[in-house]
Amino acid sequence: MKPANLKTKVFLDSGDPEETKEAIKLLGFLDGQTTNPTLIAKNPDAAARLARGEKFSEREILDFYRQTVQEISGLIPEGSVSIEVYADELTTADAMLKQAREFYAWIPPRPFSLSPKGGEGGGGAHIKFPTSEEGLKAAEQAVKEGMRVNMTLCFSQEQAAAVHAATRGAKKGQVFVSPFIGRLDDRGENGMDLVKNIIRMYSTPSPTSPNPSSTSVKTSADRSGRRGIEGAGEKEISLPLVGRVREGVVHKSHVEVLTASVRSAEHILEALRLGSDIITMPFKVLKEWASAQNPKSQFSPHLSSPARGEEMKEGMLKPIPYMQLDLNKPWESFDLKHPLTDAGIEKFSADWNSLIQ
Repeated sequence: MKPANLKTKVFLDSGDPEETKEAIKLLGFLDGQTTNPTLIAKNPDAAARLARGEKFSEREILDFYRQTVQEISGLIPEGSVSIEVYADELTTADAMLKQAREFYAWIPPRPFSLSPKGGEGGGGAHIKFPTSEEGLKAAEQAVKEGMRVNMTLCFSQEQAAAVHAATRGAKKGQVFVSPFIGRLDDRGENGMDLVKNIIRMYSTPSPTSPNPSSTSVKTSADRSGRRGIEGAGEKEISLPLVGRVREGVVHKSHVEVLTASVRSAEHILEALRLGSDIITMPFKVLKEWASAQNPKSQFSPHLSSPARGEEMKEGMLKPIPYMQLDLNKPWESFDLKHPLTDAGIEKFSADWNSLIQ
């Protein structure tokens, strides 16, 4: 069972339902799961088929993807399952939307009246679009049609600002943005700084907000937007599996921050400390984090940020500075280009194409 005061949602990043089952056994809960073409290609059944030299037709791979995410959803019926559209550098917003409408029907959200959580309906899909110009065009329309979206391959604060602006008016829980921290670390930048900056931006009144005094960043009274760990006041607390977490951050944006490309349990603890709404992690890292419950483990569940391994201790990761951005501006006004977004789109499309004959 999930600890009552752990408000951050924990997702598994996997295309294998067997890992879903194991994750639930290890943690006792699972709030959702993210998938993508690379993870579907790594699914044991897909990998075995490819090893036999048997590729899929386009219809067969879509049916396989549908069956996989439906099986995952059956294991976590109240959880979100992210399903990614195919997109390469030439894919238009209309083409992404056509896929999204089909994919979204694979796992319909439960009716509001049946959700024990109240508010948004439980379970269902979030459609993953790349955080690119065409991806945001598609997401803007998808949200208007009532779909839930997860903007993936986010590598800059401006991209996250554009996600907020493009989906303005969406309900809480309808929009995720996924900063990929590990890939920024790989090129010598502190990926966790991006998460910190997005959370700060989403928690701070816009410069042109009509009532800035009514949207203070931190308060002990307003608990509706509380992230990370539930408690009273502005303080840090320690929990098994969690570590030290700052409380009291009030979420002003409708967009939820989903920390992705997590490489270590230290990444998880830092994301929790910062107050990330959601963290998705591969099974290997989830298992490492879960093992922190074991007193014999060398990993300390109370590791305090910013000690995220030798890179942080030695100052090898370059800080990512915070930008003052106006979230009321049109989304098209923000700089959406980032080389890692382009590289991610190329990688995901190549992995998807590798499955098709």
